[in-house]
Amino acid sequence: MGTWGHGPLQNDEASELLDALVDESTVEEILDVVIESMREALDSGGFVEIPVMNKALAAAAVVAVSVRGDVIDDGDERDQIEGFALDPDDAAIRLAAATIDRAFDASDNEWFDVRDEAGTLEVARAELAPFRDTLVV
Repeated sequence: MGTWGHGPLQNDEASELLDALVDESTVEEILDVVIESMREALDSGGFVEIPVMNKALAAAAVVAVSVRGDVIDDGDERDQIEGFALDPDDAAIRLAAATIDRAFDASDNEWFDVRDEAGTLEVARAELAPFRDTLVV
């Protein structure tokens, strides 16, 4: 697993999502990819695997940074996300909040299980808290 931190943009799936967003040509297409990534985790109807949740959390982070850029410390990532010029509506913001909440739902969730077993769940929760706190409508 390519993970180098506990934040939502510190894994291979997040990097792949950001690369995919760069390939889209319109703001609407970018937002569609972001929403689709979050829905994949939320609408799975069953077990959510780590790569799916990582990608969904990265998408939620994109929404949060689009709402309030200073939620992220990394200037390069912030600049890249702000460069997408997204203006998420309330539904996208609620979807992003639900995505982060789902990450901490223990039911059928490999992302949760791995962090819980490793004793890093609270670290991940602290990393995601600023993003979640931004996602209020």
